[in-house]
Amino acid sequence: MQQTLNLSINDDDFAYSKISSSAMLIDLSLSVWTGRKLDKQVSNEIDSAKRTKSRAGNYHKNLLAVQADAVKTADWKKLVKTVSAQFGTIDVLINNAGVTGPIGRVEDISPADWRESMTVNLDAQFLTVRRVAPVMKAQGSGAIINMSSVSGLHGVGLRTAYVAAKWAVIGFTK
Repeated sequence: MQQTLNLSINDDDFAYSKISSSAMLIDLSLSVWTGRKLDKQVSNEIDSAKRTKSRAGNYHKNLLAVQADAVKTADWKKLVKTVSAQFGTIDVLINNAGVTGPIGRVEDISPADWRESMTVNLDAQFLTVRRVAPVMKAQGSGAIINMSSVSGLHGVGLRTAYVAAKWAVIGFTK
């Protein structure tokens, strides 16, 4: 039997950045933000998550805001353990880590910039599913939504690393 989930998120309440690495684990009204770099933008996201938790706490007590590095295995292990301990299950994973990555001709992109784009845009998705899938299998249910980009379907000039990673996310998901 096919099940459909309609999910609406108000950007004012659930803000995340496509520039820094972000992901959300959602168990009913649970949202977990993860930040790759501790810069002002990510700090603003964390502050936004804390404000959202504070506002939503008046209506729903089961909201958890947690900071983690989306490409660190130890952070995901701790995050999944924390979420499972508090909520008992992980019902839905929205896997949405991403950075813009380098913009330029292939010959002008440094290997370090290429690797950073692949690490955040692709490896983080793998690391997340690797930790969450066993929990969902053990509980006998769950849904994983891996977010890619239209850029993963159609090439974009000067965005080679981003396009390659998002194309790979589509392949990983299939």
